[in-house]
Amino acid sequence: MKDEAKLLGCILELGSLMLQNGSETAKTEERLYKLCDAYGFVHTDCFIIPTNIQLSVETTDGRIITQVCHVRKTGVNFMLLDRVHKVYHYALENTPSAAIFHDRLNRAKVYPAQPLYVTALASFVSGGSFTVLFGGNVWDFFVGGFLAMFIGVGGTFYGKIEKNLFMYNMVFAFLCETAILFLARNFSCFTPSSVTTGVVMMLISALATTNGVRDLLHRDYISGVENIIISVLGAGGIATGITFSMLAFHSGSSITISEHGFFISLLSCSIGAIGFVIWFEVPKDKITAACINVIGCWSIYAILFYLLGVSDFFSTLISAVFVAVYARVVANHYHCPSTIFLTTGILPVIPGATLYQLLFAVTTNDPVLIREKGHSLAYACIAIALGFLTSYLKPYIRRG
Repeated sequence: MKDEAKLLGCILELGSLMLQNGSETAKTEERLYKLCDAYGFVHTDCFIIPTNIQLSVETTDGRIITQVCHVRKTGVNFMLLDRVHKVYHYALENTPSAAIFHDRLNRAKVYPAQPLYVTALASFVSGGSFTVLFGGNVWDFFVGGFLAMFIGVGGTFYGKIEKNLFMYNMVFAFLCETAILFLARNFSCFTPSSVTTGVVMMLISALATTNGVRDLLHRDYISGVENIIISVLGAGGIATGITFSMLAFHSGSSITISEHGFFISLLSCSIGAIGFVIWFEVPKDKITAACINVIGCWSIYAILFYLLGVSDFFSTLISAVFVAVYARVVANHYHCPSTIFLTTGILPVIPGATLYQLLFAVTTNDPVLIREKGHSLAYACIAIALGFLTSYLKPYIRRG
């Protein structure tokens, strides 16, 4: 019984590591079921939400073992997720002892951290490029890039102290918006609305939005709602921080953005999303494949929306179909979690800026903007959900 309990603890730890580093709830649950079956447990019950895993098994001699694990944090580290996924496949194929299983998990957690200068460069490229996407000029690119670098590098240290997403986003949003307002008062060539929206993309939780939609489609309603609430709270922190800055410095709204044409939008969004791929620590051997998915997603959207005049809803839907199919095919080729490609690939059409603008409208009590951005956000989320449903997600049958 002691070895079986330790083995169940290893399976639980593997599931926790997956959730902490970007895996979606339904896929994690499915993997834990497969591991329990591989180890010969007669019956398994698994319940997972983003903050908790409950696993109960029946052994061959009729004993019931139940363990619960609290998932203290979630984030994005695709390098660690990929390494843990390799341990999962090893355990599934070889069913090692609890000692070997535990040793493999410990070794998976030990690897060289991404150099700080790489994080800084990736953040600069992402923030600067998204600033251009939202109508910025060359000067805005550099300002947005440096502010994004401040978030990327500063967040590496501040994130160890502040675990509350609302407070984390509020602090960075307040500091960045204060810098933007100061520059706007002193330099006429500066476009504050573009820089603000570009920098916001560095704080918006695209992962929680994506996984929330996927969980809802898997009928994991609690997980889906919890992930979506995480996104809303994160956006609320951003809106609150920016609002406080505007009130403190007596500035008006700065969320109205303009758009460039097809080629500039395609180039800026592709480069920005590639920066996110590096920032999220996608394994080196998979960076090219992830970048192709990012560029493909925005290329399809840009061609349909800018050149052919297709509606935003259908442009997003077709882009989501491409991302989902590509993610599944490439993940099967690399034998790795599809979320690595799905989460990064869908970034260009994730309505992060719209979510922020909606929460900003709520904090400033603007009913017209609330209605406009609320509709836009709903259409974008539905389009992404339908894209995943029709082209990627297969029916998931929960075993009781």
